Amino acid sequence: MKKNEEIEKIGLTHRQNQVLNFLIMYKKVHEVFPTLQEVALGELDGKQCLAKVNSVSGIHRILRDLVTRGWIEVRFGSERGIKILQ
Repeated sequence: MKKNEEIEKIGLTHRQNQVLNFLIMYKKVHEVFPTLQEVALGELDGKQCLAKVNSVSGIHRILRDLVTRGWIEVRFGSERGIKILQ
């Protein structure tokens, strides 16, 4: 993601901000939200936008934190069940 396209959300950690911005940009490009595996890969149009992680459990935790803070809604169990709230 380009720096001027990133949204700085107050009250989120740097990593939570990165994941939230990745979700927004992925949705703009692909018109669907990414799966947990796609977030873990961190690639958007062949470019590495997020640091790749080996396990989706860390991504799952970040998404739960974003839900708790009211930034997104997630239907866990649904492959692309993410909705940006703010």
